[in-house]
Amino acid sequence: MPDVFTYLGYLAAKTSRIRLGTAVVTVPLYEPVRVVENLAFVDILSGGRVMIGLGSGYRPYEFAGFGRDFAGRHARQEEAIVLILELLHTRRTTHQGPDFHATIAGEYEGAYSHISGQVSSRARCEVAICFNIFHRPAL
Repeated sequence: MPDVFTYLGYLAAKTSRIRLGTAVVTVPLYEPVRVVENLAFVDILSGGRVMIGLGSGYRPYEFAGFGRDFAGRHARQEEAIVLILELLHTRRTTHQGPDFHATIAGEYEGAYSHISGQVSSRARCEVAICFNIFHRPAL
């Protein structure tokens, strides 16, 4: 699977007005901090035109290729999306979950804090809306 953020960076340089979207990032295959960093960087390169879609994935062979458990993808996605939203809104976290561990406190020199101050509020809202629409509590 090619990295969608690399392609979006290319498109950001080649365009000036169109919105740039990821379609769906298969969240359980990514590290949440890296998703936020990449999203923020493309948001900077594009002047705030980036959109992101987040999903759990449905192709077992993709999970096998990354050595990830297909059956556990929904729990991994829920944990990752909570962490992604926290980082986008606060730029800090102390997260010790079953799948992800991250401690970001104080002055963090990541793309979403050092270069532009934050991801555009529009991008943060789109991630939050996407999560609220598609989030389903465990039964």
